[in-house]
Amino acid sequence: MRKANKKKAILATSLASAALAGTLIVGGVAFAQTTNSQPGGLAQAIASKFNLNKDDVQKVIDQQHQDKLKQHLDELVKEGKITSDQETKILAKLEEMKPKMETARQISDPAERKKALDALRTEMKQWEKDNNIPAGIIGPRGRMMHHGRK
Repeated sequence: MRKANKKKAILATSLASAALAGTLIVGGVAFAQTTNSQPGGLAQAIASKFNLNKDDVQKVIDQQHQDKLKQHLDELVKEGKITSDQETKILAKLEEMKPKMETARQISDPAERKKALDALRTEMKQWEKDNNIPAGIIGPRGRMMHHGRK
């Protein structure tokens, strides 16, 4: 009898854990979609939840992104994948691209927004070639271009 009860308890615990994990995953995806679907969505959500100034929260998020980007690029220099000169150029180019990305993200028509973002990606790919930056450093579809997003 004890073995049967033990098996039932283990099964119940496993099912409850799986259900909780599923709920957390679905909830996390929903949260990410609602808070990140608009620029500043995450900062606004955190500011609202903890009664903080949204701009202050955004500054912290931006600084964290910038620090992580710099750390990543420093590691690439250390590994010999890029030079320190290329790192400097990448950081400058990404800074230059921020207002362009923000302007493109503000376009309300989805087709026009996609067209503008695609043009920026094309610009970045050409810039990479012109500056001998290895493919994938800035990332697929300009992934690093999102750092510092407001």
